[in-house]
Amino acid sequence: MSVRKTCNRCGEQISIRKMPNEHWIPFDYGTEEVHKRKQNQKNGP
Repeated sequence: MSVRKTCNRCGEQISIRKMPNEHWIPFDYGTEEVHKRKQNQKNGP
């Protein structure tokens, strides 16, 4: 199961996916890479 949303920190589109161990992990939308929050001028560090 996955949910598409906007990252609260950097504003990028991400995909939150529920793993078999019941943890939710953020991925960059459309990729298999775990989302790393990027610094944004709007939201700061």
